[in-house]
Amino acid sequence: MPTRIDVCSDVPQFQDPKWKVILDTFPYAKVRPPIPEWPEVSHAIQSMVQRVLTGEMTSEEAIEWADNEVNAILGK
Repeated sequence: MPTRIDVCSDVPQFQDPKWKVILDTFPYAKVRPPIPEWPEVSHAIQSMVQRVLTGEMTSEEAIEWADNEVNAILGK
C-alpha cells in the first residue's frame, strides 16, 4: 500500500480496477496520531465498530461508548 497517491500512477499493479476504491479514498485519509496511547485508542475504535456490526449497540450508543473510552484513555 503506497503512502502517497502520486507514486501510484507509475506502478502498473495500481492500474488494476480492484485498487480504484482504495485509491479514491486517498484524499480523505489521515495519518494515525503519533501518541503512545494510539494502540489503546485504536482498540476502542475497533470495539466500537464491532459492537455495531454485531448488533450489541446502535451506532449512537457505540459512539458514545467509544467517546467515553477514548477520553478515559487520554486522561480527560
